[in-house]
Amino acid sequence: QNENGQDITITKTFVATKDRDEIDMTAAISVDHSFFGQNLVCFEYLTDEAYPGEEFNHADISFSSQTLYFAKIRTEAKDDVTMEHIAKPAVDSTIIDTIDYEGFAPNLRYDVVAKLVDFNTGEPIIQDGKEYVVKDSFIPASEDGSVDITLEHINSEALKGKTVTVLEYIYYNDKLVAKHDELVETQSIHYPNGSTTAKDMVTGANDFMPSEKQTFIDT
Repeated sequence: QNENGQDITITKTFVATKDRDEIDMTAAISVDHSFFGQNLVCFEYLTDEAYPGEEFNHADISFSSQTLYFAKIRTEAKDDVTMEHIAKPAVDSTIIDTIDYEGFAPNLRYDVVAKLVDFNTGEPIIQDGKEYVVKDSFIPASEDGSVDITLEHINSEALKGKTVTVLEYIYYNDKLVAKHDELVETQSIHYPNGSTTAKDMVTGANDFMPSEKQTFIDT
C-alpha cells in the first residue's frame, strides 16, 4: 500500500498487434527503511474485450521472477581467537565477520566487499602498501540466513593501540543491494598497545633462583 493506505494498482490499455508480445507496466513506489527485509510480489490481471466476463491472471505469490527483494543485513565482527571485539596483536590475525541477512533472493550469487578502516577516523587500513579489502561471494539457500566472511592475514602488530572497523558492501550483478558502513563497536576490533614485565619482588630482577615460595610483580 502507498502512504495513504491504498493498494498500489497500475492500469494500462493496449492493442495487441501480434499473438506474442510484451508490454511494460511501470509503478512509482516510495521506498523507505520499513521495506528493508521484505519482499513485494506483482500480480497481473488481463481482460480482453473480445471475451467479456473472462479474466486471465498471473497471481502466484511464490513466483520469484515477479518478486522484488529489499535486502537487509546486520553484521558483527570478532577476532577468530578471542571471539570478542578485543584481540592480542599478531603478525597474522584473522577477523570473522558474520552477516545476518533478510530479503535476499535464493539461489542467486551475491558478491561481498569487506573493507578495513580506522574506527576513529574512517581512513582505510593500509597493509603491504595498499588498502586492506576482501572480496567474497555467497549463494543464499533461502531469503533469510547468515554467512561468515573471513578477513585473513592482517598484520595487527602494526595496528597496536588502534581499533579497526569492518565495512561490508553486498552487490548483485554489480549493483549495490545492501551495506553496513557505520563506525560502530559491534563491527570493530581493538588491538591494545601494551607490554608487561615480570620481576622478583625482593631483588627486582627478572632472573632468579627457584624457591618454595616466591612473589612476582608483573608490570
